[in-house]
Amino acid sequence: GDGVARAGAGGHEDHGGLAGGACVAVRHVAAALLVAGEHDATYAQAAAAAAKRLPRASVAIVPGAGHAPHLEAPDALADTLRAFLA
Repeated sequence: GDGVARAGAGGHEDHGGLAGGACVAVRHVAAALLVAGEHDATYAQAAAAAAKRLPRASVAIVPGAGHAPHLEAPDALADTLRAFLA
């Protein structure tokens, strides 16, 4: 298969700490960066939980940001993304 498990309509599935979504990666070989804002504890915890299940994942917490780092701290987010992609 394609390495992705899909939940049917109305189905429930363990998403490894990821919020929402209809599918969850069960096999992932590419590096992944899970990003959350410093003031968004829910997503920071979800990112940490998901990173434990992804073999090449790392978590970045964007300082000064809440739920929308791309709007609240765009320069800090850009720096974080540049460092990850370097």
